[in-house]
Amino acid sequence: AQWTNQQAAWGTDENHLTSVGTLSQAAEAEDGQYIKVLNDCSITDTVYIDKDVTLDLNGKTVTEGNNIYQIFYVKSGTLTLTDSAGGAKVECLGENSGECIYVSSGAKLTIHGGRFYSATGSVFQTDSGTEALITGGDFSTSHNYVVGNDGKLTVSGGNFTAGKWFAI
Repeated sequence: AQWTNQQAAWGTDENHLTSVGTLSQAAEAEDGQYIKVLNDCSITDTVYIDKDVTLDLNGKTVTEGNNIYQIFYVKSGTLTLTDSAGGAKVECLGENSGECIYVSSGAKLTIHGGRFYSATGSVFQTDSGTEALITGGDFSTSHNYVVGNDGKLTVSGGNFTAGKWFAI
């Protein structure tokens, strides 16, 4: 009940969540933090990742608000996405939205689960010099390509559905 209106809790691991606040505040925490999404939320400013973090979507829905271009922008470090509860969604629904996740040169992305959808952009885009690993999840777009990849991409699981262009 104490975390009803909070977007996320974070700490050293899933059993030691010591802080609560917005996803942006969680992303500013120390390197190596475990972040758990607590409630469905609309992100109105891009969440920048510049260190190693694990983000447990925890069965919640994260959508972009205010037509921001990306929900998550991984500048450096590694963003690892999991879904401990099942049924989580990351959705870019705005008519001008870009990627749900953008991975900058030198950064890494690992996705183990969740549903990712973009209405107009790609689900995620990687720059040259990046690494992305997908072991599970559902990825779809109704307009663009699902994954725009200029780096190293390893796929060992997941479902990909492109509405107009190519999936990967």
